[in-house]
Amino acid sequence: MLANGSQMPIIVSDRSELRRCVMHLWPNYNGIGLNIKPSRPVNKIQIPHIVKDVDLDSPAQYAGVLSNDYIIKVGERLVEFEKFDTLLKLIREQLKKEKKIDLLLINQSYYTDFK
Repeated sequence: MLANGSQMPIIVSDRSELRRCVMHLWPNYNGIGLNIKPSRPVNKIQIPHIVKDVDLDSPAQYAGVLSNDYIIKVGERLVEFEKFDTLLKLIREQLKKEKKIDLLLINQSYYTDFK
């Protein structure tokens, strides 16, 4: 399957390791199709912000972003424990400047084992 008539294939993975996902803005799609939920401390330990869901046929889906991924980095900046507003600001700035978002993600279930 190809993304929006382009030559960009959908990346489907059920693997849960740490991975880099780069989402480019599409001219005929509004946004990147990524919904983020702020994290809440678990047992007094702060956890990263999480991808709540990914829209079908979106740049995020084609980049391999999965629901329940934790966001570790935006570009080169570590955001694992940043405030939610800071995370959103960094994403908006990168989108505006580069017309893409480069995220380092890890699946929620793997994150616990990884730490």
